[in-house]
Amino acid sequence: MAYATNELFSSNTPAAPTRTIARETAPKNLAAGAGTLAVNTPMAFNTATNFWVPWTNGGANGTGVLKGILFPDAAVLDAGGEVIAHVLIRGIVHADDVKAASAEADADVEAILRTEARLLGIEVQGLDQVR
Repeated sequence: MAYATNELFSSNTPAAPTRTIARETAPKNLAAGAGTLAVNTPMAFNTATNFWVPWTNGGANGTGVLKGILFPDAAVLDAGGEVIAHVLIRGIVHADDVKAASAEADADVEAILRTEARLLGIEVQGLDQVR
């Protein structure tokens, strides 16, 4: 397996801060693809390919199960190879930041944050019906 080149430094202008506080992150292998995944994108582990992918509501092969949140950097995917990115495993996130980073419907993201985030050790702020 070959990893694509991933230059993380491109500017001295910092990105806008999010309300995310990481208690534990881990480097993960992201599947080859196109585009850029934003910081705070909900992530899943595809059990068929053994790569991390963006969470998909109702997805098959584990892609519909929240496993973490992409943080602290965005991930630029490469069609020719996998990339490594850090995923928040435990910490604090704000629901609005995760919804803004996801391509899924806000109601679906809220539902997954209510049901699965807490089980992972991810505390969700800014969301009702979460104790």
